[in-house]
Amino acid sequence: MRLSTCLLAATVLAVPAWARSTQQTVIPGPVDRLSSLQTGQDYVTVTSAHHPGHKVRIKSHKGWCEENAKSYTGYIDAADGKQLFFYFFESRSKPSEDDVVMWINGGPGGSSAMGLFMEQGPCRIKENPETPYDTYTNPYAWNEKANVFFLDQPVGVGFSHGENGQIITNTLDAAKDVASFIDIFFDTFKEYKGRPFHMTGESYGGRYLPVFASAVYDQNAKLLKQGREPVNLKSVMIGNGGTSLFKLIESSFEFACTKHVDLGRSVLEIGQCIQMAEAVPKCHKMLQKYCLDTSDYTSCRMWSQYCINFWTGTAALAEVNWYNVNQSCSAQEREEDRCLAGSSDVEQYLNLNATRKLLGVDDHIKKFELSSNKVNTDFHAALDFEHQTYYWVAQLLERGIKVLNYVGTLDAACDHIGQSKWMAEMPWTGQAAYLAAATEDWVVDGEVAGTFKTAGDLTLLKVYGAGHLVPTDKPKESLVLLNEWIESTRH
Repeated sequence: MRLSTCLLAATVLAVPAWARSTQQTVIPGPVDRLSSLQTGQDYVTVTSAHHPGHKVRIKSHKGWCEENAKSYTGYIDAADGKQLFFYFFESRSKPSEDDVVMWINGGPGGSSAMGLFMEQGPCRIKENPETPYDTYTNPYAWNEKANVFFLDQPVGVGFSHGENGQIITNTLDAAKDVASFIDIFFDTFKEYKGRPFHMTGESYGGRYLPVFASAVYDQNAKLLKQGREPVNLKSVMIGNGGTSLFKLIESSFEFACTKHVDLGRSVLEIGQCIQMAEAVPKCHKMLQKYCLDTSDYTSCRMWSQYCINFWTGTAALAEVNWYNVNQSCSAQEREEDRCLAGSSDVEQYLNLNATRKLLGVDDHIKKFELSSNKVNTDFHAALDFEHQTYYWVAQLLERGIKVLNYVGTLDAACDHIGQSKWMAEMPWTGQAAYLAAATEDWVVDGEVAGTFKTAGDLTLLKVYGAGHLVPTDKPKESLVLLNEWIESTRH
């Protein structure tokens, strides 16, 4: 990423409300490199002339979560009182040269601690953890050849919060904070200046990422006017994304009631499929009339409540895990949102006082939750779901930003059939070439691991045997996926 060359100095400040939970350390001289931070110190606070009123609070760790590379945790504090929490892990390979990857989870309201500790992060949590060091190494972590940070966003998610009770209720507003975060991070630590930057995530990330990346791209134009070098945004990677809610709902019948590519059978019984077959045309008409043609809020909410309920109810009818239909999930587990193995251990781990002290979590956060129901409800109420986000994808493609949409074929939440449909229907100048492109086998270690279809800067990759969390279900394949994708963006 290309960013400013100004030096940023650690400054002695009166301890504000957001920092009362930790003691700050002042390092003499400029602090413009993460490598200059000493392990074991409390927060170092860094400011930038380009961002008056904003601060970066950061701690360096050695031996926590990642055995062979440095890690960092901290907050970027905005002038308006928003504090966004992040984890950053240096590459296990060449941290001074490798690309930078950002990961966000979806929801909306999901903490990126899920991606860190349950998917592609450097470590996993042991069962019933009691100390901050009750972790074990993930050999397929995405920081094998990349510098990776995990961001809790928007405020109200994970350890991120608003000091003055601020809330974010839609993706467009969240994008402003994320774009600012990215600029501040790279402006602060110039060792990553000019590095290729990849924005990645999953699930509602299919809505988040195209909008967030667009905000970064547009922000770059402003940086150029200021005489600063822009962020070197190279690509967007969407995993099992909700980029078109409408196509996912409409494809749920085909996914659940035809012969499944992995299972060799349909997911639902015949009677249940008949109910879905009768509901899908009604949903299509309601969608077109109330959400797309007229944007009538009340009527579109009616569509949402009716059609989303039968879409999300597919797994309940089949008594399977919505995120991986080859796994079971009891009614109680669904009710408690515990279909994903290990989620309880992550919450227990991040609520340990010792863990929170080690990471430097603000006292504002009384209880960590993997998912914020409030943020989710607020986004639903704002009808943030009811958008054809593929228009944002198309505009990124028109500007030369590469886009990979990868999807596990066992996922019912954001199924692979709906992904194929929105990508085929998305209007852009490369549409004809994409439609004409052949579907090819994706081979990992001599075995067919899925299929891919690519044209220009757009790629669809389907991963066999994986559900909603591809890095969890297919860790080796997901690492190959990331490394191959990053390598492809260099040509």
